[in-house]
Amino acid sequence: MRRGGLSAAHPAALNSPGVGANLLALRAGAEPWDAPPFAWLQAALGVMALYVTVLILATQRREDQLAGYREQLTLELAIVSEQKSAKIIALLEEMRRDDPALRNRVDEEARAMSVAADPQAVLDAIKDSAETALAQELATPASALDPLAVRVRDEGTPQARKEG
Repeated sequence: MRRGGLSAAHPAALNSPGVGANLLALRAGAEPWDAPPFAWLQAALGVMALYVTVLILATQRREDQLAGYREQLTLELAIVSEQKSAKIIALLEEMRRDDPALRNRVDEEARAMSVAADPQAVLDAIKDSAETALAQELATPASALDPLAVRVRDEGTPQARKEG
């Protein structure tokens, strides 16, 4: 979905009329403002490409920031929902104990579910899991991630296969 702004083909479309005008001027015998190596047009295209690159990177950074906010909001909503569920279960258990018409029994599962999770413990667990994943990623050699390097390591070099 396009929200507006420049597309990737737009800078080339801006330079095409300039190249055409230069070629027509050259064919008509007039002095073109930029000779056929088109140095000025190449520089303009490079500047526009740099602008588009910066625009894309800024947009991606903003999208990453918004995704982080969405993840945080989702986590907060899940914690609040879990706390509400725990409270409802606790109230139902209390009602069951207080109602003389209901048989009094011990429900360990309901008791466990009526205890709300500690948000700080959840946050600590998420941080520990992220740190562990990062440490494993940094400990993995780059050659293990490269499929060609794994194939060469497992099968040997082409020369070694011919000799073997």
